[in-house]
Amino acid sequence: MNNFYKMSMQETSSMVDFLFIVKDLLGQIVGVGDVIRDEDVLTVLNAFPDSYENFVQSVSAQWTLPNFDQLTSRLLQEAQRRELHGDQTKSEEALLLKFKNLLKKKKIDEGKHSGRPRKCHSCGKQGHWAN
Repeated sequence: MNNFYKMSMQETSSMVDFLFIVKDLLGQIVGVGDVIRDEDVLTVLNAFPDSYENFVQSVSAQWTLPNFDQLTSRLLQEAQRRELHGDQTKSEEALLLKFKNLLKKKKIDEGKHSGRPRKCHSCGKQGHWAN
């Protein structure tokens, strides 16, 4: 039962796996005759990493805290939203990198074929390039 108050979710942890652990720990609390209180919902919220700060603040600021089942549902929705957003972000980053590489290649190609004589970086004379 003491593990419930010491738990924390790692950035790389799966939401489903973490919620499974939380549910097991809450089951242990109920198993010894205690009840789940609002403070226990806050304990779950405080176990999340800093990247969940906006989500935690929005839930904590409500007049009435959700029960554990409601919180579980909202957390799974948030995890799914983050997963979809993360995939979109990775695609956008890949596209941006591809575009930057294309521009870099174009600049190099333009320098080689600009039509005007270029100076050799080795001897300083025009009309050839040293390898």
